[in-house]
Amino acid sequence: MDKNNFIFIFLVLLVLISNFYFVNKFSKDNLTKENVLNGIINEKVIEGYSDNITLIISNYCNLYKEKELKIKCVNNFVKNSGRFEYNITKKVYTPDELLKKAGDCKSWTVFYRSIFSKLNIKNKLISTDNHIYLVAYTENKYCNIDQINIQCYNLD
Repeated sequence: MDKNNFIFIFLVLLVLISNFYFVNKFSKDNLTKENVLNGIINEKVIEGYSDNITLIISNYCNLYKEKELKIKCVNNFVKNSGRFEYNITKKVYTPDELLKKAGDCKSWTVFYRSIFSKLNIKNKLISTDNHIYLVAYTENKYCNIDQINIQCYNLD
């Protein structure tokens, strides 16, 4: 079994285990928007893990040695794609689907997460009333990142 298959199987098992935990931990009445959204996004991340664009961008950005430069590399691709949809939709696209259609912040979060998982970059989903974005972590910094902006700060 090669490394990519092992990682993919590990991610599938992780999502299955987390879904089992999630269903048992929270009753339907206690589900928060962020927990539901995180589950939907994680399902799409696994679907998009082997998308062509995910492989291409992760291989290219992995040429950089520092994680912050890898994060900025992915963000540069996203900004230059111009495939943003500011109208909030219910549909969440995988990375390959996203490049054929424009997507909102949910789909771009899936895009980032799919690539960051391949680059071994830890990240966390942040959900506000009207926006979703990721915080990506390096050894000594964290970066707030969405489809347009990136802001990196020292972890002091």
